[in-house]
Amino acid sequence: MKPKLSLIFCLFVFSINILRAQALVPELEKGKILPNITCLNDKTESYAIYLPKNYSTTKKWPIIIGFSPAGRGTDPVTLCQEAAEKFGFIVISSNNSKNGPSEPINKAYNAIKLEVEKRFSIDPKRIYSIGMSGGSRVALRMAASEPDLFRGVIACAAFINPADDFKNKNIFIYGIAGDHDFNYPEYIRGAPILDKSKTPYWIEIFQGTHQWPAKEKIYEAVEMFD
Repeated sequence: MKPKLSLIFCLFVFSINILRAQALVPELEKGKILPNITCLNDKTESYAIYLPKNYSTTKKWPIIIGFSPAGRGTDPVTLCQEAAEKFGFIVISSNNSKNGPSEPINKAYNAIKLEVEKRFSIDPKRIYSIGMSGGSRVALRMAASEPDLFRGVIACAAFINPADDFKNKNIFIYGIAGDHDFNYPEYIRGAPILDKSKTPYWIEIFQGTHQWPAKEKIYEAVEMFD
């Protein structure tokens, strides 16, 4: 076989293999909360996800990455669903990340991050996160450690740690807490810290205890992101 024809043949085989690999990745249903999708590159990790009804790979989409303190990925996805559909966001949340040692949390986060990069059409300039309680701490910590990745955080029932440096980082923090939440004082202490570092933020207080806020509060937060 002549060298030129050999090169063409190799490129053809390579293209066929790529198409076969893509065919092995099932297209996820849109407009519906999918509670348990296994990560492509780590079968021990899974997530819940909501894709807007008009999701298409022909455009780039903003995304919200959720962290539940109990490893229930459907919690943040369900709360964000209405706003995600209205404003055109993907919402994804790990079923493995939960309160506990850092190693499993970091493993779950890295699996979701790789899944997002490889599987979905994402706008790299519009990646956000949401979490509640220990999940809020994870969301804030990840945003502080990767400021070039995250543009905003919805921090529910736990606020910033003074060790998390948001100075000179283009991240918007939307804090939400119940007025009887035992972590409510963190929001009072955290506001002056963010003022000093000139970090843009908004704090919303509702009547409640240590809990996820109502979906209406989440809707307002996502609307502000939009």
